[in-house]
Amino acid sequence: MKVAFLASVALATLPLASESIRFSVAVDDVLSSEWDIESVRSVQTAELILMGDSQDVGSDSTATLVTHMEFVDSFTKVTGNGAPLAISRAFETLGTDKAREGLSEDVTSLENGGESLLMGATVDFTFDSEAETWSAAFSDDSSGEDEWLDDLAPRIDLASVLPEEEVEVGDSWDVPASLLADVLRPGGEVIVLNEPDAGNLPEGGVQITLPSSGSIDRLDEFEGELTATLEEVLEEEGQRLAKIVFEVDVSADLDIVEELEAEADERGSEEDYTDGTLNRTLEGQLTVLWNLKTNRPVSISGELSGTSELRVEWSMGAGDSGDFTLELGFVEDSEVTHSIEATFGD
Repeated sequence: MKVAFLASVALATLPLASESIRFSVAVDDVLSSEWDIESVRSVQTAELILMGDSQDVGSDSTATLVTHMEFVDSFTKVTGNGAPLAISRAFETLGTDKAREGLSEDVTSLENGGESLLMGATVDFTFDSEAETWSAAFSDDSSGEDEWLDDLAPRIDLASVLPEEEVEVGDSWDVPASLLADVLRPGGEVIVLNEPDAGNLPEGGVQITLPSSGSIDRLDEFEGELTATLEEVLEEEGQRLAKIVFEVDVSADLDIVEELEAEADERGSEEDYTDGTLNRTLEGQLTVLWNLKTNRPVSISGELSGTSELRVEWSMGAGDSGDFTLELGFVEDSEVTHSIEATFGD
């Protein structure tokens, strides 16, 4: 059941008091969530340096990714205080729409969208209390590739960003960097798509796959201000709702050579990367409504924006026998915006 966002409802502010904001469930409880995330990358500069000569390959272009996800979590085992130990997740709807505008005629976008191969599947997550790790497996009535499970995240309930102690209105606390992954990649890497068709190369042609900042995750490596504040406690139809505002102002300077080499290996291409850096910034505000009676999230919404600077140098073989070496470089400067809307229900 979809829970309506409460922006248009007049709510009364309750008196100041200490609040215990926590997540709690019982066996057989169900938590559904519906997510809409729109990411826009506006590319100011995109240049390929080929044997010392620079070529524009997408400056002043725009890449848009719209993702819609619907999950239903059933809790099959919990601790005495209501923390989940086993979760059965149904991937009800998983899909993306991708668009790229402003590319030059000699550049082909291999970005693809559509329904995730995980859509319709059910995955069981189990927590190992001794190892303090989660494992994932397809349920008895579902099937798929084991590699699809590798980068899934068991928790999408936002519990990791709640305060460890009771707080009063106006109190703030530090938030782990996992917040960014929780809201930009809820459930982990759930969008599993077939590889796009690269098309046929002309005789003697060379396919150069340009690095993409969008393929690099590592959201937990941002550093800077990640804080939450209990702004107010509201009451609506007998429900007490905590309004929590998250302030984000972070940056990350990443060495991405290993990721680039791994992507080349997956393509079956022999490429030697000598340098690869990705510098990113992200700032903005997110607002969460949390039901203090049911100990569940109600909604999260907001916008994060920032910059991305990608610099890569590498070489690859060319010619029929690969006996000619191409020296390559790539420079991309972009502005990025992420808009997040999610609602939770039973």
